[in-house]
Amino acid sequence: MLTSVYSLIKNSKFDKINLYIVTSEFTNKDYDKIKKFLDIFENVLVYFYKLEDYDINKLNIPSWRGTQIANARLVFPDIISSDNDIESILYIDSDTIIKDDLRGLLKYKDNIVSACLEDATLKSYYISKLNLDKYFNSGVIYFNTKKWKELDAEYRIKNTLSNTNIEITFPDQDLFNIIFNNETSIMPSRYNMSTYPYLFNNLESKAFYNPKYRQLGFDEIKIEKENSKILHSYGLFNIKPWCNANINPFSKEFMKYMNDVNPYFKKEELNILKKLLITSPELLKIMLVLRTYLPSDIEECNRKLSLKLQKAIEK
Repeated sequence: MLTSVYSLIKNSKFDKINLYIVTSEFTNKDYDKIKKFLDIFENVLVYFYKLEDYDINKLNIPSWRGTQIANARLVFPDIISSDNDIESILYIDSDTIIKDDLRGLLKYKDNIVSACLEDATLKSYYISKLNLDKYFNSGVIYFNTKKWKELDAEYRIKNTLSNTNIEITFPDQDLFNIIFNNETSIMPSRYNMSTYPYLFNNLESKAFYNPKYRQLGFDEIKIEKENSKILHSYGLFNIKPWCNANINPFSKEFMKYMNDVNPYFKKEELNILKKLLITSPELLKIMLVLRTYLPSDIEECNRKLSLKLQKAIEK
């Protein structure tokens, strides 16, 4: 998280930055480390919010990887509601690197909520399973907090979970799309670039970003990549830039900032299953591309198997 924040401070070009950090199971040592690092930046103010103080469990949202912290984004403006003078806020996942000027986002500050279209999810999933015509990634979300509160997010979440039979795969992201899809404005993908445009070569990208199967096409992704602002390390079976592997294309970018945050940082070792997955990077890329063209019923089985594998990997 500090690495992401540091890249924000270095590259966003905002004169003043107010950081609102939602934490879960942080120790006093964690808070002290963050404060000590950020105290050197005179233009940065930091505020902490403990998720445990909000009691997110009352919403009965399924947990993600054994925690509720990912679901906090669904009610982020409500968690920090004690600061009533906040007009808008940019939510950013902690597995991001801010690469360039973010001031262009200010044009979206009057929208209720803005996000970028998801580039990896197949149309067959969000059209057939969720009954949606578009699908957003929830890793970068720009809220107009005053307008957002008028939506009564808590009630909508409870009502949806109580009255829908839709099987959700990614709790926070699926619920965000199911409940707030019509209110969400589209931001350019440059503000939420996944690993895939950087993982694939041009030929592989053309096959992967086939507009028949994905909502973003190769030509659009190519332009957005050339103008990228925020790099978001999702996908790749959760092999993050801080893992001891070369498969994640954001590893070098991550370490560029981590070396200032913690010059003694030691990368996380992969477990056995993840090591097997990256034994042949080329084969892994072929598998990711070929998955695009599987018949919908086979892809559905593949999705469920992938989730089981992901859970096994995390264990």
